[in-house]
Amino acid sequence: MGDARSCLALAEELIVSIEAFQAREAETDASGLPPTWAGAFPILVRGREGHLMEISPEISRLVWSFARALQAHSWPSSKRNFRDADWAQMVGDIFWTEWGRQPSGAQALFEAVRVQLEQSISKMQPREYIFGCYLSVGQAGELPRPLQVGPVEFVSRQDWLHGRRTYVGFPAITARRLERAWSGHRLRPRKSSNDATVEHAIRELVGSCPTVCCVQVGPAGAKAGRRTARNAARLALTAVALAWAKPSKALEQILLAPDWNQYVQHYVSFDRSGRPASLASFNTLLPPGLSNLDPNCGSPLLAECAGLSDRSGFAPSPCWKHLVHKHAPVLSTVGEVASHVTRVGPDSKRGKLLHALSQALFRFYQGCREEDDDMAVVEFCSSMDALAYGAKEQGIQSLGYRRLGIKDEARRSAFR
Repeated sequence: MGDARSCLALAEELIVSIEAFQAREAETDASGLPPTWAGAFPILVRGREGHLMEISPEISRLVWSFARALQAHSWPSSKRNFRDADWAQMVGDIFWTEWGRQPSGAQALFEAVRVQLEQSISKMQPREYIFGCYLSVGQAGELPRPLQVGPVEFVSRQDWLHGRRTYVGFPAITARRLERAWSGHRLRPRKSSNDATVEHAIRELVGSCPTVCCVQVGPAGAKAGRRTARNAARLALTAVALAWAKPSKALEQILLAPDWNQYVQHYVSFDRSGRPASLASFNTLLPPGLSNLDPNCGSPLLAECAGLSDRSGFAPSPCWKHLVHKHAPVLSTVGEVASHVTRVGPDSKRGKLLHALSQALFRFYQGCREEDDDMAVVEFCSSMDALAYGAKEQGIQSLGYRRLGIKDEARRSAFR
């Protein structure tokens, strides 16, 4: 369903369906409603010059099929840059705009949509996504500013805001109000506007987080860009957590704000007679952060920082600098993986390797965040399987032998 003939066939089917729908919509039944309303409400779409049009669910599904056929025919490589919903939305908007110009026939409609779609894709630019992040160290020291992991950068709120002030497109009023809000001052209500909406979104997104995580993402659709940015940020946090003896404990605290689920859970159990046997409540309302991390997670760089870390398990500023220096190969490698995921810069010649590493790190991250031990084991096994290029048990064993430096003779004697 990806050649030009299938696209033309769908365009012709769309023209027939739309014209039939519009003809039926002009009629009314005994209730005074168009017969097209029977069984399902019509869908509103925006056509040329912003005019709203009504279409049926069947026509909407045909537009979706037309979008997929057009992608398979002309832009098969765009699937990495767009989720299905992104692509269908973009093609649908262009389709209804061109339909409002009354094209003469399916061929003209198909060519007009294809040309406009090509122009829209060529105009797409890289974007920067931000997230609030609890990668803070409290009074135990400060991370190097900024901490860079490929296309991902961790900066304090103040440094991020200072950098925004240098951009012409960032409103000065928004910058001043954010500075006051993050300094603990109450703000007066702001008149409704686009700038006010952006300010509110930034305040909600960053919230009480001391750090802003900035992610550079190549040209992509809205949903695909958000998903890619969050995945890259998680990769970067995983790289930082690997500096601890127990990365899973570190990842419980240095997570992104969207990944922190605030909730209170209550548990009740009953004995055989039906009487309540125990009550329990658990909450995650306290904000995470490195200053709250369990000391049992281990200090950064293990022995190197053992003498410098405080009771919270975190080292003061000199040790953080030592950590970044000693941990630089890991940060550099994960940064290259994150660049591959976000499609920032030219394509790497090691695409297959970077893809395997990204899958392994994603699985490792999920395993560290998983509350159920059995499911965590599954995720960790999947991580090792990804490193072994899907070779399963034998591949994982071979990978472990090579990493541990165990030779063939030692392998055979170990299983005698």
